[in-house]
Amino acid sequence: MFRLLIADDEDLVRRGLAALIQREAPEFTVVGAAADGLEALRLAEETSPDIVCTDIRMPGLSGLDLIERLRVARPGLRSIILSGYDDFAYARRAIGLGVAEYLLKPVDADQLLEILARLRAGIAAERQDERLRLEAARITAEQTVRRLLDGGAVDAAALSACLPPSRAWGLILVYPVKDQDPSQSQERERAALLSWEDALGACCRDHLPAATVVLDGYGYYCALFPLDGGECARAATAARALHAALCTAGWPALVTVARPSSGFDDLKTAYAEAIARADYYTSGANDTPLLCWELLSARPAAQAERWPALPHGRRDALLGAVTQGSEEDAARAAGEFMAYLRGRLAPGAARALWVEMVVLLINHVQERGVRVDAILDARHDPRTFLLEAVDAGELETRLVYLATHAVRAAHAVAQRHAPRGTIAELRSYIDEHLDGDLTITTLARRVHLNAKYLGELFKDVTSEPLGEYIIRTRMRRACALLADSSSKVYEIAEQVGYGSPRHFATMFRATVGLSPAEYRERRRQELPAGSLAEAP
Repeated sequence: MFRLLIADDEDLVRRGLAALIQREAPEFTVVGAAADGLEALRLAEETSPDIVCTDIRMPGLSGLDLIERLRVARPGLRSIILSGYDDFAYARRAIGLGVAEYLLKPVDADQLLEILARLRAGIAAERQDERLRLEAARITAEQTVRRLLDGGAVDAAALSACLPPSRAWGLILVYPVKDQDPSQSQERERAALLSWEDALGACCRDHLPAATVVLDGYGYYCALFPLDGGECARAATAARALHAALCTAGWPALVTVARPSSGFDDLKTAYAEAIARADYYTSGANDTPLLCWELLSARPAAQAERWPALPHGRRDALLGAVTQGSEEDAARAAGEFMAYLRGRLAPGAARALWVEMVVLLINHVQERGVRVDAILDARHDPRTFLLEAVDAGELETRLVYLATHAVRAAHAVAQRHAPRGTIAELRSYIDEHLDGDLTITTLARRVHLNAKYLGELFKDVTSEPLGEYIIRTRMRRACALLADSSSKVYEIAEQVGYGSPRHFATMFRATVGLSPAEYRERRRQELPAGSLAEAP
């Protein structure tokens, strides 16, 4: 929408121009109609028009004086002069002020509309350029801040170019509390995360308008903002407001405040401390929804000297990869876990958490029927594997070895003990939930098997790939609904698990040989069964 202000001391002209624009150029909003120059100046300050259409001679302030004063604050303002005087002096001054058009009264409606269309196109192009410029600046700022927090080399000039000047900086880390519902599809998880990011962005605009928000490599959204004078209380107040606003919006989060930092080098240290403390608290038994640096610095010395708890996100990622993923997934999760230890903790603390992770991993797979000697070969007895003095590289090698062999051993146990009745149970579940999420990951979680192994087991038992069975079963149900109900095609598509009617129609034709409408019409004509494409 484009905003236009009219200024003319003739009431008939004001009303006529407003009516013409509202009728013939609805993309413009007339934000005011002033009877003199001073009123027009006041309305322009209140409404911020894109275009001013003004008479040249008015009481109080002439049209040219009005434009001259407005352009001081808004250099990009477009202006149209209306005049009953074909005076060269007026025209020359108007050109000097950058007036877009100089029209003589009475105004020709077509000419005015043509001018407005041209000005509208120019304004729209400028707005698009400005959006692209701001987006590029935002991306540059985020990349620069992310590189700074990750410990990379950042040029001081680059930081100064994308961040406002400040003697001190505040940093707030926000971690979304994710829904752990295993039945939730990946698409819904992504949609939920995008909604959460939108809510966080809105909260930051309200409470931290000068903040630059980036997503770090550990799943924390980091809001970096200037602290005027370095007031510590401001960061804590903003964090509390941010946390309360997110919870009120239905998007809970864990919020950690880093100590205020006096410069960019100090900021890196404050960030590392905040990450370690956040993981300590959110992994421990005494979880708290809002974590402020004042509370952390006030911890008893004995508690502060303890090893931090395992980082919950990386712990769960590794255990999940071993239980539900492939050997490649497990190796990748183990490598990411070790990268976290190397980048955040001193060697002694890293070694302690490595031992804790190994013990937890062994217990995790033992609960699923895997023997320790099936993971560690004769060269590695558990005590030596855990306590032998080795360097950080060997620690990572051993964790990757343990994780990948745990996946292999778990697959072997599942293959020996998974009852064939599991497949019958799964088929019954599929038949009863055709409108739900039937991805192989979701089905594997339901029967407590690895997704890859489930696919192999299903084909071994039924001689049919799991994906093909699901499609065939959905199409069989769709055929029955098309023949025996008056439901619309898009309703039937939803009932058999297709959110897109077009996708459903494509799959139906590929499977049955007819479109849904053609199949329904054939059945209604009650042709001999042999002339119809058989339901799958």
